[in-house]
Amino acid sequence: MDTHNMDLFRKPLSLFIIFLLFSCDDAIDEKPYSNQASIVTEISFPEERPGPKRIRIVPDDYHAKWVGKTTTGLQFFATQPFIPSLNGNPRKEFIAVYLWNPDGAFKEAWLSNMGVTGNIGHEAINQAFNQQLKHLGDFKPCAIEVCPFQVENWGTKFGLIYTTFENLEWV
Repeated sequence: MDTHNMDLFRKPLSLFIIFLLFSCDDAIDEKPYSNQASIVTEISFPEERPGPKRIRIVPDDYHAKWVGKTTTGLQFFATQPFIPSLNGNPRKEFIAVYLWNPDGAFKEAWLSNMGVTGNIGHEAINQAFNQQLKHLGDFKPCAIEVCPFQVENWGTKFGLIYTTFENLEWV
C-alpha cells in the first residue's frame, strides 16, 4: 500500500472512507430494472463541517478500481454503491460516478437507481456501469485528491460522508 495513503490512518481518530450510502427512506423503487438516472450537483451539508478537507483516493483492484482523471482534467470515482439488506428490506443497487473539478472541488454526481438485487442481473448492472464510464470519455487511472461531499437522491445520501458513531469518527 502506498505509504502516503496511510496519513489518514496515523491520526488518533479512527477514520474510514465510506463509499456506500445511507438510506433515509425505505420507499426506493423496487421495479425489476428501474434505472432511474439523475445528475445531482447540490451539496447537502454546509461548507463548514468537521473532518478532513481533502481525501486522497488511490486506484486499486477492489473498491477503487475506477478512479482517475479525464482528458479535460476532471477527477472522478465510479462505483456501484448499495443499501444492504436490513430488517427484511431487500438490498438495493446503484451506480454512481462522482466528479470533481481539477482543484478537487465537488462538481456533480451521476446516479442511477438500478433497483432491488435479484430483480436485475449483475450483467445488466455491469452494462449500465460501463455505459456511465463511456460518458467520461478518455481518462487515465490515477490517484485523486478531492473534497468530501454528500448529495441526496431517492431518499438516500451518497458521497464521501463524514459522520460519527459512538466515540468513533468516520469519513
